[in-house]
Formats: sequence, C-alpha cells, structure tokens
Amino acid sequence: MPMKVDPAPDTPETPSVEVPAKATRRTFTTGYKKRILEKAASLKGSPGRIGALLREEGLYTSHLTAWRKELRQGRLDGPGVKQGRPVQHDSRRLLRENKRLQERLRVAEGIIQVQRKLCGLFGLPTADEEPRK
Repeated sequence: MPMKVDPAPDTPETPSVEVPAKATRRTFTTGYKKRILEKAASLKGSPGRIGALLREEGLYTSHLTAWRKELRQGRLDGPGVKQGRPVQHDSRRLLRENKRLQERLRVAEGIIQVQRKLCGLFGLPTADEEPRK
C-alpha cells in the first residue's frame, strides 16, 4: 500500500488560480521602480539577463521604458505618490473642449431660430407656446 507523503511544512502554498471579478491595475512604489532600474542597469552588458529579470518580476519592457522616462523627468525623486497628468495639460484640454462646446451651442441656437421662423411661417406651434386650436 502506497504511503502518503505530506508536503514539507516550509513549502509555499499553491497560489489561487481563480480570476478576480474585477481586474485591478498594478501599482509600483517609487522605491521598487528605482530598485528594478538599478538592477537592469547593472545587467546591461549581459545578454538575456534583463529579460530574465523582467520574467522573474512579472514586468514588461514597457515598464522599464516608462520608468526610465519618469527618472529622466525627475518624477521618481519625490514621494511615492501615483503620478497623474500635469495640471497644465488638463487645463489646455478643458479650454479646447469649452471652445468646441461653445461652437456647437452657437450652431444649435441658430438651428432653433430657423425652426422658430419656419413654425411662424407655417402657423405651427413651437415648444414655447400652446398648440393653436
């Protein structure tokens, strides 16, 4: 009769393979980003070692590219806060959107004026008045 062998007490548990109901975006601290960038820089002359590092950490080359860009811009020097879009870009976008919406409003008001004039010519009621009997 085969004997059951219990796994060693220090072996890690099998990770859950269940997919979460809602996917969440991974976030990385600035310390982690800096540490990975330093490791990648130290492995630069060794072929295949950066790829191995990325596989071990579950990262992509695009992570390194984005983090290097953040480092050049000085965004990895501050506190470990998630970086957002700069306010200046947001205000420009809002100004463009405001201008576009104002133009659409101007066109819509012109169309409404034409509709009111046509209703007056044909004796039809407008939304502002009660229907004629």
